[in-house]
Amino acid sequence: MLMPNGTCVTLGVSEANTTTFESRDFFSTGGVRLYGLTLFHELMSVERAGIGLGILAELIAAKKLSPQIAVEASWSEIGTVARRLIDREFTGKAVLHIDN
Repeated sequence: MLMPNGTCVTLGVSEANTTTFESRDFFSTGGVRLYGLTLFHELMSVERAGIGLGILAELIAAKKLSPQIAVEASWSEIGTVARRLIDREFTGKAVLHIDN
């Protein structure tokens, strides 16, 4: 189902050690790639998250970026907020506050 020159990204191998796919369909599409995403490799091969978060914080402080915060809640409500996010009950960001 990939477009020519498309990339199929695989992640999460917790269910089984192997997987199968229709190799004839895959290779006959032309230019397609299979990429195995591993979080630890990604974290080591790209900039640290703190750099990007710092840039975002600077943009917000300079009023050049306005995040659309739809939900603010206590960290203790993470299960409820996560379920609402998964169920697409709101658009925008969810901010969880860490209680002292």
